[in-house]
Amino acid sequence: MRTHLRTLPARPLARPQAAVEVAHLKSYEGMGDAEVTCVSGCACDAALLNGTLGARVSLVLLQQVRVTQHPRCVLQVKVLPPATGRPAGATKVKVTGVMISDEAGSSFLHETFHAVDMAQEMAAAAAARRSSRSHHRRRALRLLLPPWG
Repeated sequence: MRTHLRTLPARPLARPQAAVEVAHLKSYEGMGDAEVTCVSGCACDAALLNGTLGARVSLVLLQQVRVTQHPRCVLQVKVLPPATGRPAGATKVKVTGVMISDEAGSSFLHETFHAVDMAQEMAAAAAARRSSRSHHRRRALRLLLPPWG
């Protein structure tokens, strides 16, 4: 998948970079990885979208890619072959959005997104614990009830 972006700020800035946030789905089953690269206009370091999440939940997370400013920046998202230890069919990648900010390198922006990522991961862990407790309660209830009830 390729997307064309305008990474020039509305007003001139001293910083030569913009922050592109790629929102993507992370889940516990069937998800793969993808690589985000700049293929035309702008330049950036490649970024990995890791689609696997250990908890039995699905979340949309943000991956920041710092790109040089350009009127027509072309980003490419390429699905990677399944990583070692994953099922052969684990190649699903779902990009849910792309956001641009001219605040690349801002510690406030970085800390904010880091906090959002941490909150999402904590919510996933909490949901997994609730799901596990619920499963054990249902199992215990089945053991207590007679088979005809």
